[in-house]
Amino acid sequence: MTDTAITRASYTAERLALGGAILGIVVMVAAVVIQIIGRYVFAQPPFWTEELARYAMIWAGCLGASVAFRRLVDPRLVELPTTAGRGIRAAGAFLSLIASGAFLGPLLWYGIFGPGMDASRGHIARSARRSSEALGVPMSLIAAALAVMSALILFHALAMTIEAMRARDADPTEHQ
Repeated sequence: MTDTAITRASYTAERLALGGAILGIVVMVAAVVIQIIGRYVFAQPPFWTEELARYAMIWAGCLGASVAFRRLVDPRLVELPTTAGRGIRAAGAFLSLIASGAFLGPLLWYGIFGPGMDASRGHIARSARRSSEALGVPMSLIAAALAVMSALILFHALAMTIEAMRARDADPTEHQ
């Protein structure tokens, strides 16, 4: 693997996303435990725990998806053999970049921009005008999870494509 600035930045982003996903899971579990204790011990569940758990789950899932993509543990249509040459690996990474862009590009684009490239009409900006019922937080904090996930995965796909293009072919004598 090559050690370029984009590779280091991709791994740093992956570690930060993993920390965020772990925090999301911890918050979600804590909110559920508080809900259970409130419901079955005190017969008065707090009104905010279900919403907090839901939003923590959304963020944990989106950040976790970007980590899974970077670590190559997400579902894949084609698994290239480890003995594939640099050209095949680079082509596979490039196709992954194109497929990721085709799927996640619109999520990122319309999350930020609305009609006429008007950021005030994008999904995140429109969500900022509403607040969640129980917590009262702007819904843009929840809508941003999709845009952040999309940006992270596209960044990882670009970094992985550059890595594959710069990598050397495996030495056939290494496996002996």
